[in-house]
Amino acid sequence: MDNPTELDEFRKQWKHEVQSTKSVPLPADSPFATPPSSPPLKPSITYNEECVDVVHDDDNNKKNEKQDINVGKEESSSSAIDMYRLAIDMERVGQLGQALLHYRRAYKLDPEVDKTYRQLDLVDQATATLSSTKSGSTSSSHHCDPLVAAATADGSDIRTLLGHPHHEYNNQQLTTSNYTTINGKVIDPLDSLIREFIQQDLTYIPIIDYKPVAISKLPDEILVQVLGHLVLFSASTMPTFALVCKKFFLATRSPSLWRHACEHIFRAPSMTLNQSRLYQTEFVKTLYNGYWLGMFIERPRLRYDGVYISVCQYIRPGRSDTNAWTQPVHLVTYYRYLRFFPDGRIVKYLSTEEPKDVIRLLTPDFSRRQVFHGKFCLDDDNGQVAVEMRDKTRPRDRFNMLLYIKSTSRGRHNKLGWLSYTSKKDNREDTTTYDLNLMRPYFFSVVRSYRKQHFFV
Repeated sequence: MDNPTELDEFRKQWKHEVQSTKSVPLPADSPFATPPSSPPLKPSITYNEECVDVVHDDDNNKKNEKQDINVGKEESSSSAIDMYRLAIDMERVGQLGQALLHYRRAYKLDPEVDKTYRQLDLVDQATATLSSTKSGSTSSSHHCDPLVAAATADGSDIRTLLGHPHHEYNNQQLTTSNYTTINGKVIDPLDSLIREFIQQDLTYIPIIDYKPVAISKLPDEILVQVLGHLVLFSASTMPTFALVCKKFFLATRSPSLWRHACEHIFRAPSMTLNQSRLYQTEFVKTLYNGYWLGMFIERPRLRYDGVYISVCQYIRPGRSDTNAWTQPVHLVTYYRYLRFFPDGRIVKYLSTEEPKDVIRLLTPDFSRRQVFHGKFCLDDDNGQVAVEMRDKTRPRDRFNMLLYIKSTSRGRHNKLGWLSYTSKKDNREDTTTYDLNLMRPYFFSVVRSYRKQHFFV
């Protein structure tokens, strides 16, 4: 190889072999074969197609990435829901330690897992309600539910549950214009809302998901009995009770419930309960077209769960021992207390003592100076109250008051105004008339202890 002639010969031989190799045609299926020539494509079209393909590829990649992210979120959310449900089950069983551990894991996977769980629960309930409505089971269950039946036109089911016979009454005539009527029948102002609620699911839903509703174990018949006592004990709590849930709202709109209340509250002292039922039925027919709730609201009545108080003041001149040029005056405040009892008795007391020191003393056996005992009579036609009373310290004098019931901005039927105030001695014809300008009206104040003393059914 060191000889230059040998090197030149080797180069010539190599070149010859290379040229001979190029001249031999390769088979068509050879990977080294040159493809046949084709007409050249327009560069702009080629570039555009490539760009479009690239864009589509990018969009597809982004969509795939978003789908992967959403799938990941759904998987984490579903696993968080499962973990949350498992924690609820463990807490119900009593395994608080394991429940707390699963709660932490669930909130770590999804900080709003509780809201998601509530939404899924509501969706499941709505689906169940819809399916039951289609099958017709919802309507039949509503008819069997005593609290739903309470919102019907006559409330006969609740009427039976309250232990009173149901009286049918038709062809009633309306003499008041405070309520809407259709075909001579009073329509509840919330009738559309009542009909909407009746078609909905009325099962109890707890505020906290994993805590049971204790009142759901109470039969509806017993709950109706409780309402019958509640409306007599404290009718002012009924709106608060109605705000709890739809089922309670429907129960408070029961005509039979308010009929039960009217028969007791508007019963005169001389009436028996059966007489009151007949009388109130005729009364509501004539004046309120059978609308018991309307009569309970609009009809004047006396309250037995409190005391009527009249605050009076006058100025009395005083005396100054130090300065003869000035004369002090005293503003004297005194109170008139008037309490009514369901049996027709009244107690009236005139004193300078404040109400907090007096209300516990106003009993039928209360005896003191300026204490009057007597009886009252309520006129349903014009809402007037006639009172006849005597003072033990003045046995020959008979006092008569004529008052009227009035509503104020603070409440209904909570004011007693003066019509007349007279006194007359026995065996004498002359009558003493008192100046009404010196009399202040009575205003009602609720006393809780009175409700317990004179709660009647």
